[in-house]
Amino acid sequence: MTTDSDLAQSLTAAVAATSGVTAVFPVKAILHAATEGIAGALDLPAPDVLVDVNRSEDVVTVTAHIGTSAGAPTPETLTAAATALKAAAAAEGIGDSMIFVKARLIAKPGADD
Repeated sequence: MTTDSDLAQSLTAAVAATSGVTAVFPVKAILHAATEGIAGALDLPAPDVLVDVNRSEDVVTVTAHIGTSAGAPTPETLTAAATALKAAAAAEGIGDSMIFVKARLIAKPGADD
């Protein structure tokens, strides 16, 4: 069985590779994650694990916060990111999942130049 950390890492890679996604941000604030990590015997997520995975009895909830390019419509990028996450979760054997994707930053093309 895939661990939540491995699953989150795979999902992070999938959403980062989505066209129009410029960045993937941590869902949880660093202090919140650190507190959970200390409470979990310092089982901190790897730095490349930015997507949150939460399992309940009936469903797996996947949450991602992304940056999008202003060169592509944000609603379409959000849809593509959710589709990529759903497909990656299914590839990992997660059948029943709820996918939440939130745009936290919309970047102008070439803004980093």
